[in-house]
Amino acid sequence: MFSTVRSVLPDVRRNVRAVGQTLPIGSLLMSIDQRTEVRAVVARQIPILNEWGCFDRITPTAAAIEFADVARAPVQWVPGGHSWMLARPQGQSDILLHLATGQEFMANVEKRWRQFTARDHTLRAVNS
Repeated sequence: MFSTVRSVLPDVRRNVRAVGQTLPIGSLLMSIDQRTEVRAVVARQIPILNEWGCFDRITPTAAAIEFADVARAPVQWVPGGHSWMLARPQGQSDILLHLATGQEFMANVEKRWRQFTARDHTLRAVNS
């Protein structure tokens, strides 16, 4: 927790008003319990790829483990922080194409897609 506070302090000093307006929203987001919604997604057999930045200071490791339990999806730890995909969007593609968890997720997405379409097409990315 101390390292998170220490990393935020320079931003607080630069823009106190923006931080003051953001804190209530952050507090609200941190208090929302979405376990019921996640269980509903699981019950509908919607594929979940549980990716978590191993350096995430916003949502701790305990939250990742709890989400994995509720979602019945193991954690795919990735090198990065809370918004790791913003800095390295290619990393998401690499996970989907090269890691077993990503490949399994994509196979589940395609299986789910086929349940709702009568097409004999292959599911492809837009830019393929």
